[in-house]
Amino acid sequence: MYDESIQRALRRHKIAPIALPAQFLPALLANFRSDAPLSQIITGTAGDGKTYHCREVWTELGGDVAIWNQGAKLHSIAIGDRTLVIVKDLSELKDQEGGDLIETFAADATTPDAKTVYLVAANHGQLLEKLKTAPQTAAVKRLAQVIEDLLVTGTAADAGVRLELSDLSRAPAAKMTLDIIKAITQHEGWEGCDTCPSQTEEQCCPIRENRRRMMAEDPEDPFQDRLSSLIELSERNGSHFPVRQLLALASNSLLGHPDARDGLMSCADVPDIQQSGRSDLASIYRNIFGENLKASRAEKTELFKKLNIFGIGAETSNRVDNLLVYGADDPAYAEAYAALVLSDPIYGATPAYVRAQRAYLEGVETSDRYRYLRA
Repeated sequence: MYDESIQRALRRHKIAPIALPAQFLPALLANFRSDAPLSQIITGTAGDGKTYHCREVWTELGGDVAIWNQGAKLHSIAIGDRTLVIVKDLSELKDQEGGDLIETFAADATTPDAKTVYLVAANHGQLLEKLKTAPQTAAVKRLAQVIEDLLVTGTAADAGVRLELSDLSRAPAAKMTLDIIKAITQHEGWEGCDTCPSQTEEQCCPIRENRRRMMAEDPEDPFQDRLSSLIELSERNGSHFPVRQLLALASNSLLGHPDARDGLMSCADVPDIQQSGRSDLASIYRNIFGENLKASRAEKTELFKKLNIFGIGAETSNRVDNLLVYGADDPAYAEAYAALVLSDPIYGATPAYVRAQRAYLEGVETSDRYRYLRA
């Protein structure tokens, strides 16, 4: 599982995990600590953070992290005179196991004074499939109807089924994007970059530069607002961004470079990239749209398919073209050129850009000219 793989990698590399807000965690904990707790289902799509919520509930209620990391399908923990059963991924259970679990779950959920409550994580399709294949007892049928009602309308008429459902796929991704940016850019591990030899007065590390721009500490810097607005607009168009995709977006934005292995830089790649004079290709503004990746790969990646549907950067106007081509020489564009291009010597008026611009204006057939036209 993705969450478990991440936890193993963190332990192997001895890295402190980033702390992301688990939107339903406070309500889940309050419920299970109450005098009359309800069973809970966490649903959503792959990568929404269901396992993360389950693990956080386990640890917050006193569960041993070492026991959780053993990877058991079911975990049980005593809370007062009740027992909480946590199913971190319903799809892990085989048909017979899943059927037995659903049958017991339904019986307890329809019993007012039951001493066992449940926290079950499952994707939408997995949840409905397990309900169909479980023994069709009266309790299971009642449970299935309530779950279907909660998925469709958010409410259920059968108050005798003691159950609540939280759908992570309905969470606003735009806000989560900003939370992820904050968690990643302010991680304690960045302190190790203070003595990095790739960051000097003469040259900057593209990874650190992308982090600086992503943080957008200047109140007038529109980076975070524009990124969150783009994601919100995509959501309003019917797209969904699981937390896993938002983490990938932040990582790709920070580390992207077409010359690096798999299109992602490591610290070891930076000196060679600097030496080649191609640091500008690490631009965070390119990486957001997956331009550090091969076109065929970016086109097949769901995250970048959703962001590129707006065609940002695909088309321009004569005014913008003239600004970029003639801005260095034409007084009519001097002010705008200085503000929009010359002001950014790292990803704007770089030596490579100026060379390509000159080659284009002079009609010289060079790779710089071709690259300039493509840009």
